[in-house]
Amino acid sequence: MAKVYSTYVPNHGPVDSPLWLVGESPGQSEEVEQKPLVGEAGQLLMEVLKNYGVNYNDVYLANLCNYRPYGNDFKNCVGTRELTESLNTLYQAISKYNPICIIALG
Repeated sequence: MAKVYSTYVPNHGPVDSPLWLVGESPGQSEEVEQKPLVGEAGQLLMEVLKNYGVNYNDVYLANLCNYRPYGNDFKNCVGTRELTESLNTLYQAISKYNPICIIALG
């Protein structure tokens, strides 16, 4: 039985940004809009960051898993091929672009 939905939600933003925000996995809003951090929690976070002069399109937004887990429960991503592939892609991007600050969200 599949533990994640089949829609890939790509990372978003300039990879050369010094600030990267990394969440666990997309939710339903992110899956529909095909962008990370566009749901209710993401909008709140972006509003707070905007107060400090940080705009949505100025940061790199990523997830540990680029697929929404069933029940929006990250535990359903654990052990999946999708999580492994997403982590490898994220690790390669971090190694290549060397961001100054990575903020883990979740």
